[in-house]
Amino acid sequence: MIKGMARTPPRILLIGAAFLIFNAAGRTQFSPAPLPAGQDSLLHSYIEESLANHPNLNSMRAMIEAQEARIRMAGGWMNPNLMLGIMNLPTSLDFHEEGMTATEIGFMLRLPFPGKLSAAKQAQEASEASTRSEYEQMQLTMISMVRMAYYDLAGNLVVSAALDEARNRAADMVTTAGIMTSSGMGSRADILRAQLEFDQWGKRVIESDRRIADARSRLALALGRTSTEGLHDPIPLSAPEALPSLEDLIGPSLEQIPYRQAQEEKVKVAEFELKRVRLDWWPDVDLTVKYGFRGYLNPGPDAIAMGLTDPMEQRDMLSLQAAFPLPLFGRNNQGAQVAENEARLRQTQADYQAGGINLRDEVRQVYNRLQAAQATYRLISDTLLPRAEEIFQASLPEYQTGLIPFMSLNVALMQVVMQKMDQAMALSEAHMARAELERLVGRR
Repeated sequence: MIKGMARTPPRILLIGAAFLIFNAAGRTQFSPAPLPAGQDSLLHSYIEESLANHPNLNSMRAMIEAQEARIRMAGGWMNPNLMLGIMNLPTSLDFHEEGMTATEIGFMLRLPFPGKLSAAKQAQEASEASTRSEYEQMQLTMISMVRMAYYDLAGNLVVSAALDEARNRAADMVTTAGIMTSSGMGSRADILRAQLEFDQWGKRVIESDRRIADARSRLALALGRTSTEGLHDPIPLSAPEALPSLEDLIGPSLEQIPYRQAQEEKVKVAEFELKRVRLDWWPDVDLTVKYGFRGYLNPGPDAIAMGLTDPMEQRDMLSLQAAFPLPLFGRNNQGAQVAENEARLRQTQADYQAGGINLRDEVRQVYNRLQAAQATYRLISDTLLPRAEEIFQASLPEYQTGLIPFMSLNVALMQVVMQKMDQAMALSEAHMARAELERLVGRR
């Protein structure tokens, strides 16, 4: 076939090669027009699916229900002990032989020291409120995970389209190099370089396919699915929105997000636990009430000798008892518990302060990522990509007139493709950074 091409007039070959290159330039416009973010119903449905079905959220909901039950338990008295017994029964098992024999019924009830139950209940209520805030924060986390996986997949799909396009253009370059070589206007080295370029793009396509598979897997994870089957491709991403003010993001309103509310409630838990432990210096009282049925007493030998032969009725007996521990070793018991809970309170207070510092640092770092991604996207869209396209258009006639070699034209075309890939990844990174930023500041 190359021999046949060699007999073709050089001008016609040059026109054919130019047609391939111009066709390649035209087909680099592969990005469809994006929809506004508010119209992305697929992303919205994915978020709703994750919030409704993800096992992590189901686990947190069950934990909240368990803590609600613990609140009732923490504020309730212990069940009384019912007591049934027989006192002073002779070995003859005769209930009417001994005057101190009695059939007893009673109960024992622990009377907590005033304030203990309310402190325990308040601690459990604060713990439940903390878990609810953590649940709200987990919802924000799941929304962010869905968005980031979705945006990552969207960006990688655009990159994949660019790589496929570049590989097709590289194939055209191989054909063009063969045409030019057969006409005496190129060399075999041009063909080999074009073939190497084609193979290099094939390697990038393989890596791109792996990244797409990873992004699909992360999206399935965020949705709580066990398989990536049934996932639909995202719609093209919209242009980045305007940056919010960093000072507004890290201002006082940041203290109202669920993450900070959960930390604040943990401080309250530690405070109420300390209050409860301090009250342990004051003992609970175990109150015991018994009623003894004595019945009648048969006369013994001495009574019969005195002429008393009739059974004698006996009065029932009531017994009251109160018991409480003495804090003789309070230094090693209650005192140690108080010291432990005081240290726990200081720890949670320090964790709360550190949490605010760390959160603001995270917000600033993600904000910087978002700012850089948006700036990169604007630079590529406004300057680098138009300039790369302009260079390619200018390189084409220079190649036709022999001013530049074939590979210089190939490099110019590949620069257009690379800028489009970088543009897609910068746009994806901007959307992912915004999703992460919204999670950090408590926005859905």
